Amino acid sequence: MEKNRRLGVGSLSLLFFILAIAVSNTIINKKPLGEHVFNFLQLNIPESIITITLLILAATIGIKFKDHLFAKIGAILSQIVLGLLVIFLIIDFVRRLFGFFF
Repeated sequence: MEKNRRLGVGSLSLLFFILAIAVSNTIINKKPLGEHVFNFLQLNIPESIITITLLILAATIGIKFKDHLFAKIGAILSQIVLGLLVIFLIIDFVRRLFGFFF
């Protein structure tokens, strides 16, 4: 029998994941949403750093509080996106290192 999961700190994992995706991928007036927010707050931080930080936070919270509602899915999605970012970074590094043009 499956136990009922309750909302808790781990539930923020999915929220942080959604926020990370929104910061980097939502475009308003040809600029990412994160850039609009950081310009308003007068911060000079690249949105990619904020996205990675939010993804790491989501994965950490989801793993630590795995018994809470939405914690597991938030952690899994964050780990998948972080893994893809690392793979793309390695591919870009190898491409630049060897001078491949594709």
